[in-house]
Amino acid sequence: MYTVSFDVGRFQRKRDGAKRRTRAPASEIVYVHTNASSCYTIAPLGAVTYELLNVNFSNQANVDAFARRWRVTDFLLPRWGEVRVSPCEVVSSGAGADLEWEQSKISTALSLWLSVDTSSTKTTPRESHQSGGGVDIDSSGATPAGRFKTYPMWQKVSARIGLWPFYRMSERTWQRQQAKLKRLDEEVDSLGMELDGSHEQLRWITSEVITLASTEQWQEADPEVAFADEFEERDRIMKELSAKRNEYRKERERGWDVTVAYDVPDIISICWLEIFTCVQYGILARRCSLCQRQFIVTGRANMRQCPECRKNPAKAWRKANESVLNKDGSSEG
Repeated sequence: MYTVSFDVGRFQRKRDGAKRRTRAPASEIVYVHTNASSCYTIAPLGAVTYELLNVNFSNQANVDAFARRWRVTDFLLPRWGEVRVSPCEVVSSGAGADLEWEQSKISTALSLWLSVDTSSTKTTPRESHQSGGGVDIDSSGATPAGRFKTYPMWQKVSARIGLWPFYRMSERTWQRQQAKLKRLDEEVDSLGMELDGSHEQLRWITSEVITLASTEQWQEADPEVAFADEFEERDRIMKELSAKRNEYRKERERGWDVTVAYDVPDIISICWLEIFTCVQYGILARRCSLCQRQFIVTGRANMRQCPECRKNPAKAWRKANESVLNKDGSSEG
């Protein structure tokens, strides 16, 4: 069982009605629940989809590595209803073919709804090589939501997903809030000390100066009139302290977003949840310019390398060049 929540950043509308992200790259938190323990992983949005699409389900070692990465206890085979298969039995049981079929469905969905031209930052749908003989799916720059309407799901995606709302704050907002709260806390402490000093002074005035005064004028005098400046200073401090406390309380309530966490039964359902979230928020996908793997663009619009190639760009470039040379036959002999 998994619990997944997404942080797609804040958006603002452009003049043409399109959205643009105004905060950090889109990310997700995946909590893995097992009988023995629970852990979580913070990753770019679409990390599960990216890694599942690159699993070779004919290679048991590759399947095992993916299963360890996401703590997969079993794969659900939607093609056959509620049939589940253990990761260690994927190749021997012949379930690899069914999982490859799920891979092709997910890849097709990415191509139809999210993929953009790899040579441009514009949101122009690219030609799909997964949707039937290289069919052109150009929808005149339509948004993912518009393309989803034009090319709806060809069949039902069966996944039983539970959800529950909770409050969340981004790391950047939390750091800013903590800095401001710390400053306000120091100001409140300083004003509190000033107020204690003012009260102590007024107690001394009322108990020592006025009480011990021997003249009738002092005995009948109103302390707030006789020592107006001292009382005014105390009132000023009290008002300022009250204002700072109110500001502190309001600041603690700011910056929170109500979001939804999803309880997901299996790893393949997470992939579909990631894709539908991208469609909902207009987050696009590309094929890596080096390895040609599909990935979701979670950061800058001109991002052209997949997460794996971005880890070691020099190595990825060498591998891509070697692949091109081998295809051309230039490296032979």
